[in-house]
Amino acid sequence: GDRVTMVRFADVVADTWGPAAGSALGPGLLGHMAAPAPSGARSTRLAAATRWATRRVPSGGLAVVISDLWCSDDLGAALAPLARPRWEVLVLHVLAAGELAPPALGPVVLRDAETGRTLEVVVDEALAARYRQAMNARLDRVRAAAAGRGARHELVRGDWTLERAVVPYLLVRSVLHA
Repeated sequence: GDRVTMVRFADVVADTWGPAAGSALGPGLLGHMAAPAPSGARSTRLAAATRWATRRVPSGGLAVVISDLWCSDDLGAALAPLARPRWEVLVLHVLAAGELAPPALGPVVLRDAETGRTLEVVVDEALAARYRQAMNARLDRVRAAAAGRGARHELVRGDWTLERAVVPYLLVRSVLHA
């Protein structure tokens, strides 16, 4: 009997689902994940959710953090409450394909998904190279912050299914067998 609890957060814990156990938990959990995300927050603070989780489930377990990690708090500090050996942490870092690679060359209108603000830019080779360099440096910092807290970091494209993102990890942990 593993029990599953889900926490959705932005600047504070927005809502929760569970705890639930058994074969019936799948549809409820997936339904909650598919529901519209909490909105209205101006920032994302992962630390609020990790502190909530450690208070709610003091015995620990497997914590799966699914986020784009454009957080306003420090990832390493936010993962600190989920310390080993009590917690095993998998960070699924979800980024859209358009975030992983620079936009096409030429005029582009960029739109912030949270605020809706737009910015018009002209992408040339130099800007595209700076974007790739900045994104690679950011991914390196995120990986290092996760590793520094004993967490496993997996980059997940936003167009992947949850199964494609999670099943390989579960196979490695022998939770599932091929």
